[in-house]
Amino acid sequence: MEFVKKLVTKTNIFFDRLLDFMAILAGVILSFITLIVCVAIFSRYFLNRPIGWVAEIGEYSLLYITFLAVAWVLRGKGHVKVDILFNRLNPRNRCVTDLATSIGAALVCLIITFFGAKVTRHLYSIGYYTPTILELPKFIIAAIIPVGFFMLFIEATRNAFNHLKDLRTSGYMREEAESLKVEDVR
Repeated sequence: MEFVKKLVTKTNIFFDRLLDFMAILAGVILSFITLIVCVAIFSRYFLNRPIGWVAEIGEYSLLYITFLAVAWVLRGKGHVKVDILFNRLNPRNRCVTDLATSIGAALVCLIITFFGAKVTRHLYSIGYYTPTILELPKFIIAAIIPVGFFMLFIEATRNAFNHLKDLRTSGYMREEAESLKVEDVR
């Protein structure tokens, strides 16, 4: 059992570092986009030499930034959360709600990962290229989608396990069992 705990701990550390690396890479890509857009503006308006591929690279970069950072944002609880009703729940029901949404999110992410990988593989097998200036292989552009959703699946699964652990260890289950016993006596 001790071996499994150590393995899980090391895997969590590795995954956290991977998420950090992906978020840093997203930041580097964002910095790169900022730089090339500034260069393109300068080139177009001051040198009268537009750079045609900048908009295309910018579009693909935004896709990569999104899917590189999505699991990192979830880990930091930075996603939008409609909490008007959530905040009115008691702590146990909040934990149950978080558990249910984490499980649902993990399942949705797993489905999108599967179909995203299938589409990416299909684009690779047919050798489809973008009909644009750069004519990039489309599978390179699409590949980040299943990667990002797989990382999001892992993070949602980790969240679900954490909520389940919180539910078990925080006394919510014990308190509910005790309240049922008191009600049964009455």
